[in-house]
Amino acid sequence: MESRLSLQAQTNSDDITPEYALFNPIELDHLIEKAKAILDWGDTSIKYIAIVQDVECDFIDGDGDVNNDRYPQWSPSVLHVNQYGVNIVFEHHDSGHEMFFEYAPKHKAALHVKADCPNCEDYLEFESAPGMFIRNKQLNEKQ
Repeated sequence: MESRLSLQAQTNSDDITPEYALFNPIELDHLIEKAKAILDWGDTSIKYIAIVQDVECDFIDGDGDVNNDRYPQWSPSVLHVNQYGVNIVFEHHDSGHEMFFEYAPKHKAALHVKADCPNCEDYLEFESAPGMFIRNKQLNEKQ
């Protein structure tokens, strides 16, 4: 059975959003390694690189079920990748609001869940790895 990584949705939007999403950690790790090979992270002016690429993703609703059909208004926007992790950003079609999921590889072992059993109680919250970027400090607070 393939392991998938569950990450909590973060947004300042009042639009309907999923609780979590499942991602492929191998795919995200590959993006980080690619970014590490391209850029000199010792240059403090570089915070992240922006990549326009879709990643494997399934949205999880409040009941803990995969339910991509419930969230058609959210589409992938951009991936912000640095040497510590990936922010996967989605944009709302109507409002333009953003929702993102933050991936930090050092925490991935505790976050793996089976794709066929995505119960919310299996999801673990985590603190960001050092250097992770949050574009808006109020993203966790509803405005």
